[in-house]
Amino acid sequence: MNQIIQQMVAACKKADLTVEVLEPAGKIKVNAADGNAHMAETVTLAPDKDGELMWWWSWGMPICPATQLDRAVALVSNVVAIPIF
Repeated sequence: MNQIIQQMVAACKKADLTVEVLEPAGKIKVNAADGNAHMAETVTLAPDKDGELMWWWSWGMPICPATQLDRAVALVSNVVAIPIF
């Protein structure tokens, strides 16, 4: 498994997120550990047009550079969190 993917998986688990590796070279599915399984996001590791390795949302927009694991986890966590009304 890609080292950066391993680091992202570990960081997600540390943040109490559930992670499933879909493609060992660069795709994971993340959802809140105590959340609805339908509240999940598929995150991809891939280079941008300039060759910088980035995390990407399932809808094709960049999240942040791959080296910013804490930022990526925080942003993904906000997406998969179940809102409290």
